[in-house]
Amino acid sequence: MRKLRFSAGALVIAGLGAATAPAAMIVHDPTSYVQLVQQAQTALDQLESLRTQIEQGRRLVETLDEASGIEDIAAILETGAWRSALPDAAIFDPSEAALDDLGALTARAQQLRDEQRLFEADPESDHDQRLEAAGARAARDLALAESLSAALAQRNTALASMDQALASASSARAVLDLQAQTALEQTRLANEQLQLQALQLAQAAEARAIAQAQEERVALARRQRMAAYAATFQP
Repeated sequence: MRKLRFSAGALVIAGLGAATAPAAMIVHDPTSYVQLVQQAQTALDQLESLRTQIEQGRRLVETLDEASGIEDIAAILETGAWRSALPDAAIFDPSEAALDDLGALTARAQQLRDEQRLFEADPESDHDQRLEAAGARAARDLALAESLSAALAQRNTALASMDQALASASSARAVLDLQAQTALEQTRLANEQLQLQALQLAQAAEARAIAQAQEERVALARRQRMAAYAATFQP
Protein backbone atom coordinates (compact mmCIF):
# COMPACT_ATOMS: atom_id res chain seq x y z
CA MET A 1 0.00 0.00 0.00
CA ARG A 2 2.82 2.38 0.77
CA LYS A 3 4.34 1.47 -2.55
CA LEU A 4 1.20 2.50 -4.36
CA ARG A 5 1.11 5.86 -2.52
CA PHE A 6 4.66 6.59 -3.50
CA SER A 7 3.97 5.80 -7.07
CA ALA A 8 0.90 8.04 -7.16
CA GLY A 9 2.88 10.94 -5.69
CA ALA A 10 5.57 10.47 -8.23
CA LEU A 11 3.04 10.54 -11.01
CA VAL A 12 1.51 13.77 -9.70
CA ILE A 13 4.94 15.46 -9.52
CA ALA A 14 5.80 14.23 -13.01
CA GLY A 15 2.52 15.58 -14.33
CA LEU A 16 3.10 19.00 -12.84
CA GLY A 17 6.58 19.08 -14.29
CA ALA A 18 5.22 18.19 -17.70
CA ALA A 19 2.54 20.92 -17.51
CA THR A 20 5.04 23.70 -16.68
CA ALA A 21 7.76 22.72 -19.16
CA PRO A 22 6.57 24.86 -22.18
CA ALA A 23 6.46 28.08 -20.10
CA ALA A 24 10.04 27.59 -18.98
CA MET A 25 11.25 27.39 -22.67
CA ILE A 26 10.25 31.04 -23.70
CA VAL A 27 13.46 32.90 -24.95
CA HIS A 28 14.07 36.73 -25.25
CA ASP A 29 16.56 37.86 -28.05
CA PRO A 30 18.62 40.82 -26.73
CA THR A 31 19.98 41.56 -30.25
CA SER A 32 16.52 42.26 -31.60
CA TYR A 33 15.81 44.58 -28.70
CA VAL A 34 19.02 46.58 -29.34
CA GLN A 35 18.12 46.91 -33.04
CA LEU A 36 14.69 48.24 -32.18
CA VAL A 37 16.24 50.84 -29.89
CA GLN A 38 18.72 51.87 -32.61
CA GLN A 39 15.97 52.20 -35.20
CA ALA A 40 13.94 54.33 -32.86
CA GLN A 41 16.96 56.59 -32.18
CA THR A 42 17.67 56.92 -35.92
CA ALA A 43 14.07 57.96 -36.53
CA LEU A 44 14.33 60.57 -33.79
CA ASP A 45 17.58 61.93 -35.26
CA GLN A 46 16.00 62.21 -38.71
CA LEU A 47 13.03 64.06 -37.28
CA GLU A 48 15.33 66.48 -35.47
CA SER A 49 17.35 67.08 -38.65
CA LEU A 50 14.14 67.74 -40.59
CA ARG A 51 12.97 70.16 -37.92
CA THR A 52 16.30 72.03 -38.12
CA GLN A 53 16.05 72.27 -41.92
CA ILE A 54 12.51 73.59 -41.71
CA GLU A 55 13.60 76.21 -39.16
CA GLN A 56 16.52 77.26 -41.33
CA GLY A 57 14.22 77.54 -44.33
CA ARG A 58 11.82 79.68 -42.35
CA ARG A 59 14.60 82.04 -41.25
CA LEU A 60 15.89 82.21 -44.85
CA VAL A 61 12.48 83.22 -46.15
CA GLU A 62 12.21 85.86 -43.45
CA THR A 63 15.61 87.38 -44.30
CA LEU A 64 14.67 87.68 -47.97
CA ASP A 65 12.31 90.46 -46.97
CA GLU A 66 15.00 92.38 -45.09
CA ALA A 67 16.83 95.34 -46.63
CA SER A 68 20.22 94.34 -48.03
CA GLY A 69 21.97 97.62 -47.13
CA ILE A 70 24.13 97.77 -50.28
CA GLU A 71 22.52 100.89 -51.71
CA ASP A 72 25.58 103.05 -50.98
CA ILE A 73 27.97 100.59 -52.64
CA ALA A 74 25.70 100.23 -55.65
CA ALA A 75 25.49 104.02 -55.97
CA ILE A 76 29.29 104.32 -55.94
CA LEU A 77 29.64 101.64 -58.59
CA GLU A 78 26.96 103.24 -60.74
CA THR A 79 28.30 106.80 -60.62
CA GLY A 80 32.06 106.18 -60.39
CA ALA A 81 34.43 108.25 -62.51
CA TRP A 82 35.57 105.14 -64.39
CA ARG A 83 32.19 104.96 -66.12
CA SER A 84 33.39 107.79 -68.40
CA ALA A 85 37.12 107.14 -68.24
CA LEU A 86 37.28 105.43 -71.63
CA PRO A 87 36.95 107.98 -74.47
CA ASP A 88 35.73 107.35 -77.97
CA ALA A 89 38.23 105.83 -80.37
CA ALA A 90 37.79 108.88 -82.58
CA ILE A 91 40.38 110.77 -80.50
CA PHE A 92 43.06 108.72 -82.28
CA ASP A 93 42.90 110.60 -85.58
CA PRO A 94 46.15 110.89 -87.57
CA SER A 95 44.80 113.86 -89.51
CA GLU A 96 44.20 116.01 -86.43
CA ALA A 97 46.17 116.97 -83.37
CA ALA A 98 43.84 119.35 -81.55
CA LEU A 99 43.55 119.11 -77.79
CA ASP A 100 40.18 120.86 -77.55
CA ASP A 101 38.01 117.90 -78.51
CA LEU A 102 38.97 115.33 -75.86
CA GLY A 103 36.04 115.79 -73.49
CA ALA A 104 37.10 115.49 -69.87
CA LEU A 105 40.73 114.97 -70.94
CA THR A 106 41.00 118.34 -72.67
CA ALA A 107 42.17 120.46 -69.74
CA ARG A 108 44.72 117.97 -68.46
CA ALA A 109 46.10 117.24 -71.93
CA GLN A 110 46.54 120.95 -72.63
CA GLN A 111 48.27 121.43 -69.27
CA LEU A 112 50.68 118.59 -70.01
CA ARG A 113 51.42 119.97 -73.48
CA ASP A 114 52.18 123.42 -72.09
CA GLU A 115 54.50 121.93 -69.48
CA GLN A 116 56.42 119.94 -72.13
CA ARG A 117 56.58 122.64 -74.79
CA LEU A 118 60.09 123.91 -75.57
CA PHE A 119 59.33 126.18 -78.54
CA GLU A 120 56.47 127.74 -80.42
CA ALA A 121 55.76 126.10 -83.75
CA ASP A 122 55.74 128.26 -86.87
CA PRO A 123 52.24 128.14 -88.41
CA GLU A 124 53.78 128.36 -91.87
CA SER A 125 56.20 125.46 -91.36
CA ASP A 126 54.93 121.97 -92.14
CA HIS A 127 57.76 120.48 -90.12
CA ASP A 128 56.88 122.59 -87.08
CA GLN A 129 53.21 121.70 -87.40
CA ARG A 130 54.00 117.99 -87.54
CA LEU A 131 56.20 118.39 -84.48
CA GLU A 132 53.41 120.24 -82.67
CA ALA A 133 50.94 117.48 -83.58
CA ALA A 134 53.30 114.83 -82.20
CA GLY A 135 53.58 116.76 -78.94
CA ALA A 136 49.79 117.07 -78.74
CA ARG A 137 49.38 113.32 -79.21
CA ALA A 138 51.92 112.61 -76.49
CA ALA A 139 50.08 114.94 -74.09
CA ARG A 140 46.77 113.32 -75.04
CA ASP A 141 48.09 109.81 -74.34
CA LEU A 142 49.58 110.89 -71.00
CA ALA A 143 46.28 112.47 -69.94
CA LEU A 144 44.42 109.31 -70.96
CA ALA A 145 46.84 107.08 -69.02
CA GLU A 146 46.43 109.25 -65.91
CA SER A 147 42.65 109.17 -66.19
CA LEU A 148 42.54 105.38 -66.57
CA SER A 149 44.93 104.88 -63.66
CA ALA A 150 42.86 107.09 -61.34
CA ALA A 151 39.63 105.40 -62.43
CA LEU A 152 41.14 101.98 -61.79
CA ALA A 153 42.18 102.97 -58.26
CA GLN A 154 38.69 104.27 -57.49
CA ARG A 155 37.07 101.16 -58.87
CA ASN A 156 39.35 98.90 -56.85
CA THR A 157 38.31 100.77 -53.70
CA ALA A 158 34.63 100.30 -54.51
CA LEU A 159 35.11 96.60 -55.29
CA ALA A 160 37.03 96.11 -52.03
CA SER A 161 34.10 97.66 -50.16
CA MET A 162 31.76 95.26 -51.91
CA ASP A 163 33.94 92.28 -50.95
CA GLN A 164 33.91 93.37 -47.31
CA ALA A 165 30.14 93.79 -47.40
CA LEU A 166 29.76 90.31 -48.87
CA ALA A 167 31.98 88.80 -46.18
CA SER A 168 29.94 90.45 -43.43
CA ALA A 169 26.49 90.10 -45.02
CA SER A 170 23.91 89.59 -42.30
CA SER A 171 21.05 88.27 -44.41
CA ALA A 172 20.35 86.11 -47.42
CA ARG A 173 18.93 89.17 -49.19
CA ALA A 174 22.22 91.00 -48.79
CA VAL A 175 24.18 88.02 -50.15
CA LEU A 176 21.90 87.72 -53.16
CA ASP A 177 22.04 91.46 -53.90
CA LEU A 178 25.83 91.54 -53.60
CA GLN A 179 26.21 88.50 -55.82
CA ALA A 180 23.96 90.12 -58.42
CA GLN A 181 25.99 93.35 -58.23
CA THR A 182 29.21 91.36 -58.59
CA ALA A 183 27.90 89.60 -61.70
CA LEU A 184 26.89 92.97 -63.16
CA GLU A 185 30.36 94.42 -62.51
CA GLN A 186 31.99 91.40 -64.16
CA THR A 187 29.86 91.99 -67.26
CA ARG A 188 30.81 95.66 -67.28
CA LEU A 189 34.49 94.82 -66.88
CA ALA A 190 34.33 92.47 -69.86
CA ASN A 191 32.70 95.21 -71.94
CA GLU A 192 35.27 97.79 -70.86
CA GLN A 193 38.09 95.42 -71.76
CA LEU A 194 36.67 95.26 -75.28
CA GLN A 195 36.50 99.07 -75.35
CA LEU A 196 40.11 99.29 -74.21
CA GLN A 197 41.18 96.85 -76.91
CA ALA A 198 39.37 99.01 -79.47
CA LEU A 199 41.28 102.06 -78.20
CA GLN A 200 44.57 100.20 -78.46
CA LEU A 201 43.76 99.17 -82.02
CA ALA A 202 42.83 102.76 -82.91
CA GLN A 203 46.05 104.09 -81.36
CA ALA A 204 48.14 101.54 -83.24
CA ALA A 205 46.34 102.37 -86.49
CA GLU A 206 47.00 106.07 -85.88
CA ALA A 207 50.71 105.41 -85.39
CA ARG A 208 50.88 103.34 -88.58
CA ALA A 209 49.04 106.02 -90.54
CA ILE A 210 51.47 108.70 -89.32
CA ALA A 211 54.47 106.54 -90.20
CA GLN A 212 52.97 105.84 -93.61
CA ALA A 213 52.40 109.54 -94.23
CA GLN A 214 56.02 110.30 -93.30
CA GLU A 215 57.31 107.66 -95.71
CA GLU A 216 55.10 109.01 -98.47
CA ARG A 217 56.41 112.54 -97.86
CA VAL A 218 59.97 111.27 -98.11
CA ALA A 219 59.15 109.41 -101.31
CA LEU A 220 57.40 112.44 -102.77
CA ALA A 221 60.33 114.70 -101.90
CA ARG A 222 62.72 112.26 -103.58
CA ARG A 223 60.56 112.19 -106.69
CA GLN A 224 60.44 115.98 -106.81
CA ARG A 225 64.22 116.23 -106.46
CA MET A 226 64.71 113.74 -109.29
CA ALA A 227 62.28 115.66 -111.46
CA ALA A 228 64.05 118.94 -110.70
CA TYR A 229 67.42 117.35 -111.48
CA ALA A 230 66.14 115.99 -114.74
CA ALA A 231 64.67 119.31 -115.75
CA THR A 232 67.92 121.12 -114.94
CA PHE A 233 70.62 118.87 -116.37
CA GLN A 234 68.86 117.05 -119.20
CA PRO A 235 68.33 118.79 -122.56
